[in-house]
Order: sequence, then C-alpha cells, then structure tokens
Amino acid sequence: MKISIRTKSIRDLQVGIGYLFIGIIGLILAYLSPFIVEYMPVCLFQKWTGIPCPSCGATHAGIYLSQFHILQSLNSNPLFFFLYIGLLAWGMNTVSGLLTHRVIHFELSQKEKKIRKIILLSAIPVNWVYLICVKLF
Repeated sequence: MKISIRTKSIRDLQVGIGYLFIGIIGLILAYLSPFIVEYMPVCLFQKWTGIPCPSCGATHAGIYLSQFHILQSLNSNPLFFFLYIGLLAWGMNTVSGLLTHRVIHFELSQKEKKIRKIILLSAIPVNWVYLICVKLF
C-alpha cells in the first residue's frame, strides 16, 4: 500500500463534502435526540424470525458513538461501529482537503484490493454471528 499526500481542489472533494454534511447532520441528531430510537419501527426481520438482522444495533451504535460511549457502540454492532469510524476518518480527510487543499491518499495494489474485498465481505457474516450470539445468549 502506498500512502501519499495529494493536492486536491474543492471540486475534487464534492463527494466527501456531501457525505460530511450528511454525517454532521446525523451526528447532531443522534447527539441531541437519543430518545428517537423509541419511536423508530421495530426490525421486521427480528420480529418475524426472533433473530437479529445483520444491521440490528446500527442506530444504537451511532447514537452511542456520538456520545463517546465507545464500548457500548462497539457492542451494539461492531461492523457499523467500524463503518462509522471509517466515515469519520474520511470526513476528517475531507475537512483537511477543504482547509489545506491536501488530502491523504491510499493506493492499493490489485492483490491488496482483493484482500480488502474478502475482508469486507467476510465481515458481514462474522458480524451477524456475533449479533446472534450476543442477542440470543
């Protein structure tokens, strides 16, 4: 993996800016109104099968993370915890690009891209097994 710092214009950062904006709104809503979970619909998959779905706990993970309850966030849904952390890092890189016009750039070889894909695809069933074990036992 090659890590470099590249110069980027604001136009090059449009996607990151969009996701950063959505993330900031989500963070504010999660922080200011954690009670919103009480009014969200129940997971139909879990209601019908008694088994949590692969994304069960994702909202709680986001709310706990917004309040800096790291272990509770990780316990709620580890996959989404790491997804949120990754999005946070991407957002910070975008802010850096907005302020300095320079961002950290990761360049992966074909082999590294294949390994990343395998890890990401394996993370979904591993996370699901974890959620089933935690919720049922």
